[in-house]
Amino acid sequence: MGKTVLLQTMIYGLLRRYTSEQINFYLVDCGSMVLKVFEAAPHVGGVVLSNDNEKCKNLFKLLFAMVDERKKILSERGVGNFAAYLEAGYKDMPLTMVMIDNMAAFKEYFPDQAEAMAALSREAIGVGISIVVTAAAANALSYKIQANFGIKLVLNCNDPNEYANLFGHCRMTPRENPGRGIIMLEKRLLEWQSAIFGKSDKEAERSQELLTFLESLKGTPARPIPIIPENPEWKTYSQLDEVIAMAKTTDYLPFGYDQETADVYGINLKSTYTYLISGKSRTGKTNALKVLACSAKMMGAELAIFDFTNELKSLAGQLDALYINNYRGISEYFEKLMPEFIERNKVKKACIEEGVTEDVMYERMRPFSKKILLVANLIDFVKELKKKEEGVKDVSGFIGNVLDKGARHNVYWIAGLNQDNAAEVIADKTYTLYIREKVGAYFGGNVQEQRLMQFPNLNFAAMNKKLKPGHAFLSAHEGDETDAVVVPLHS
Repeated sequence: MGKTVLLQTMIYGLLRRYTSEQINFYLVDCGSMVLKVFEAAPHVGGVVLSNDNEKCKNLFKLLFAMVDERKKILSERGVGNFAAYLEAGYKDMPLTMVMIDNMAAFKEYFPDQAEAMAALSREAIGVGISIVVTAAAANALSYKIQANFGIKLVLNCNDPNEYANLFGHCRMTPRENPGRGIIMLEKRLLEWQSAIFGKSDKEAERSQELLTFLESLKGTPARPIPIIPENPEWKTYSQLDEVIAMAKTTDYLPFGYDQETADVYGINLKSTYTYLISGKSRTGKTNALKVLACSAKMMGAELAIFDFTNELKSLAGQLDALYINNYRGISEYFEKLMPEFIERNKVKKACIEEGVTEDVMYERMRPFSKKILLVANLIDFVKELKKKEEGVKDVSGFIGNVLDKGARHNVYWIAGLNQDNAAEVIADKTYTLYIREKVGAYFGGNVQEQRLMQFPNLNFAAMNKKLKPGHAFLSAHEGDETDAVVVPLHS
C-alpha cells in the first residue's frame, strides 16, 4: 500500500463522515491520476492534473483569496482561529483540505505554485485550510516549509536515514507490512497502520464501490476552482452564482470571464458611460452585444436596441426590449426621454452644487430606472441620425447634448464599431462625442492596427497577437485590472 492509496483512504473516510457543508477538498494529482474520480463528489471543488497549468494557477489564487476572506470573517466574529470559530457555534465555513499527490512532480510541473507553498502553508494555519502532501523523500519539501506541517506520517522507506531526516534522532523502523509507518504524537514515536478503503481486496471492485458511493453523495457543491470552459456558453454562464450576484448589484454588467484569472468579469457602470464593442468583421462583436443585452435585462435595466440591419430584432423580441430600426423611432425615443432626462439632470446639478463625490452622485441616481442604450452599429446610427423626414422632430442636438453631458444620469451607451468603416463619419459630432472616452473591448487582437483605444498594460507581443473570435482586449480604464476577456457564446 502506497502514498496515493493512503490519500484515497483519507478522502473516502472524510467523505463518509462529513457533509459538503462541513468539509471541502481541492486535489492536485501529479501521479497516477486516480484522484480524478473524486471530482464527482459535491465536497470537491476541483482536481488539478499535471497538465492543468491554468487550473493550478487559479487554484492558488482561490486559496490565497480564501485565506484573506477567512481572516476577515474570523476577525469580525471576534475569534482568533478556526477551532475557536467552531467552538463558538459557527457552521457556515467548511474545513478546506488541499491535497497534493507527489510533491516532487508538483515542483516540476508547477514551479510558481511550488514557490508559493511556503506562504500558503504558513497563512493557512488557523483559518481552516489544511494541506496534505505526499513525497517520496523528505527533501521534496524545504525545511522552511516542513516547519509549517504539524503532523508527519511516514510509510516504509527504502533509505532508513529518511526517518531521521523527518523525526531527528530516530532508531525506530516500521515493520515491512504494506501500509505500516511511523508517526510522532505528543513527542512520542509510534508505529501505525493505514487501511485500504472499501470492502474488497481487489482494486477493480474497490473502484466500482467508490464510484457507487460518490454517486450517492448529496450536498451543497464546494466552491469551484475558477476556470474558463473550453466553449463557454451564455446559458451556463448566466446561471453561475457569481453572475447572478453581480447582476443583482446593478453596478456591474456581466460580460464574460477574465482571461487571466477565470473570474467572472463585468463592466463597471459606476465609471462607464459610453462603451465600445470594437473589432474587425467576424471577431465576435455581435455576439458580445447579444450577451450585454441579455445581461442588461438580467439586471432589470430598461433596454433600448438601435439596429438598422435587423440583426438583433429577434433577440429584442425575446428580451421584451424596445427595438428601434429607423429615424422616426430614434426621434420618438429621445423625444420621450427628454423630460425624464431633465429631471435626472436636476439631481446631478444639485450634487455638483453640494460638491459631493461621484460615488454619492451615483447612489442618488439609483432611484431612477437604469437605462441601457445598445447600438448595434455606431456608424449606421450616425448615418441614420443624419436623415431628415418631414414631420419628424430633429433630435440630433439633444442626442449630442446627452452624449456630451449625460454621464452619471444612470443612463449608459454600448455600441458596436468596426473602425475600418468609420472614415465617412469620423468628423461627425455624434461620432466624436461617443468615442472620446475611448473605453471598451477590442475583439480579434492585433490592437496595434487600430488607433482609437489605448492598451498600456499590453506588451509588444500581446499588441501584435491575434485572438480567437469571442476574445477581446480591454482598453485602459480607471479601476479596472482586467486586460482581456472571454465572452460566452449566445445561441
